[in-house]
Amino acid sequence: MPAYSAPDETGADYNPARKFAAVKLREDVTVLRQALHEGHPGLMRYLTVEDLDRRFDNILKDLNEPLTEFEFFERIQRLVAAIGCTHTTCHVSAAAGTWLNERPIYPPLLVTIRDGKAYVLRASGNGAPPPGSELLAVNGHLATEWIGRMLCLVSVEGHNRAARQRYAEHPIYTGRYLTVLFGPAPEFALRYAPPNSDIIESANLVGVTSAELTELYRVWQKELGKPNAPISFAFREGIGVLTIGSMKPEVYTEADIDYLAFLKDSFKKLNAKSTPALVIDLRDNNGGTSQFAKAL
Repeated sequence: MPAYSAPDETGADYNPARKFAAVKLREDVTVLRQALHEGHPGLMRYLTVEDLDRRFDNILKDLNEPLTEFEFFERIQRLVAAIGCTHTTCHVSAAAGTWLNERPIYPPLLVTIRDGKAYVLRASGNGAPPPGSELLAVNGHLATEWIGRMLCLVSVEGHNRAARQRYAEHPIYTGRYLTVLFGPAPEFALRYAPPNSDIIESANLVGVTSAELTELYRVWQKELGKPNAPISFAFREGIGVLTIGSMKPEVYTEADIDYLAFLKDSFKKLNAKSTPALVIDLRDNNGGTSQFAKAL
């Protein structure tokens, strides 16, 4: 159990400002280093031994003062994400995760990232930025600053920048990363440039909980013409398109969808139309069980 995970805490009494001794954090880094070298089968696929050791050495060198869990998490996850393995990532402690889920610290905002800039797709609240606005700053932090730092925290395969952006664009991830980078905030002061305008405007949005933001996201996805179901099938210009957003059984149980039956039905439709090609869209897939992958 990592020293910073505070196993004696619960979400109710979790304190995000609590700091952990540097000596304990260095012990955690050493354990992580040994575990990765001993147990990761593809550790050097995208990094050299020298590069990985240099990154660990830099973290150990800089750990000279106590850090909060979120401060430590940013340092460790940035290193782990550099390995370039989707299945290798860090998580905050269970108590921190519960705390994050229960607090209204998420901006009611959906953005898309293009060329290092953030553009508003949807926002909720009085005076919220209209769709298409360029988001310039959040609580005084320039978007050009936090976008780069945020993308460095996303674990994807190799150097797939597009995949990093897609994960980071999910509003839950955006909110969590902003909390990790700058601390929790109940309100969000935005600076933005409306579409087709050179005028910089401001807006203040009240934070929402993870559950509230998830509900908003479902509405926004519907407005944007994106399916809320974890799996969908359609013909587009004569080509079959199978979109699979998850391979987690619990997701399909919640959506009341039989994954295997849906696959069989989709391929029956393909055969019936003698479709010449099939596109399997896994861009938003968040992983799951190997049994679901084998069935596909």
